[in-house]
Amino acid sequence: MNRLFLITVLALAAVSAFVLSIIVDSGEEHHGSRSGPKSWQEQLVGRGKRQLEGPPRSATALSARFGPPEGIPHETQAAIERNIGGGRRLALRYKEAQSLQAPAHVHLWLIEGSAVACLFVAAKPAPASVCRTTVQAAADGLSLGTYKTDPRHPGKPTHFLVAGIDPRDISSLNVVIGEKPVRIPVRNGVWAVRAKDPILPARQG
Repeated sequence: MNRLFLITVLALAAVSAFVLSIIVDSGEEHHGSRSGPKSWQEQLVGRGKRQLEGPPRSATALSARFGPPEGIPHETQAAIERNIGGGRRLALRYKEAQSLQAPAHVHLWLIEGSAVACLFVAAKPAPASVCRTTVQAAADGLSLGTYKTDPRHPGKPTHFLVAGIDPRDISSLNVVIGEKPVRIPVRNGVWAVRAKDPILPARQG
């Protein structure tokens, strides 16, 4: 069986840059408590609630852009729960989930919860998910990536997929596939790209 690897690519929309991390963005702090260290989910919810209590924002819900909720199939919900290690602490509202069709035949799910928003992709090469605070997601969007190893060359990653949603009113994004600059389409705020070579953001300036 091929060993599947997960990477998460968080797009900072305001500067068209990317930050790599696992499940949550690298700015997440880790605080201890009397009952032991908090999980990444508890930390994310706590930070999301603090952000919502801060100065008023012009937009605090990314889902408002993507039409009515559709709900999520039970098997997809179960796959998300496995991918993120359980979603009870995030209080994800699966019945209000939104189904998003991205380019490159990629199907995404947007699910909001307790001051958080999560994006999930069930498409090959491997399921992947990313979660951010509601405020961060509304400002910068959500993006994620997956890849798997080549069975003929164990340990060599191949079959890359990067996808996301962007709150800006844009029609394309610049990326680099291997060493080649490529402009990819953004349709109604949703984008995705597949390649055999690594997919990276285009350098700015």
